[in-house]
Amino acid sequence: MPDPAPPTEAQSDDDARLPAVVVVVVASVLTALLAVWAAFLVPLRVGTIPLPVSLTLLVAVLALGMLAGRAAGWLGALGPTVAWFVVTLPLSTPRREGDLIIQGSTIGTLYLLLGTLGWGLVVAAAAVRRPAATPADPGRR
Repeated sequence: MPDPAPPTEAQSDDDARLPAVVVVVVASVLTALLAVWAAFLVPLRVGTIPLPVSLTLLVAVLALGMLAGRAAGWLGALGPTVAWFVVTLPLSTPRREGDLIIQGSTIGTLYLLLGTLGWGLVVAAAAVRRPAATPADPGRR
């Protein structure tokens, strides 16, 4: 029985991209789910004291974006970014019936502003990330 042919360079490139695509898709889906959860936690209060649980979830969501950016570069970081905006923007816009999920409270405003700023930084960090030097190429930084 003949030995199978060794993988070509194109096949090995496709195999290397597959885990990155999986990371981006999983990070995007988790980002969308966490964004919905965080949006509904914006008005959370104990008595009259607002609890910034949604801001804590925002940090976790941004970490997912950083993970996708490390796996697939700045294009990978765009997946969770778009997922967050697709979920958050409609929830922060009042409907005709008057329903509004992300209110204009201090925490709601911070959630929107810090989220927008955070996603800009996540994509920028992924865009300027440089590969680490490998032992085979010590001069590269």
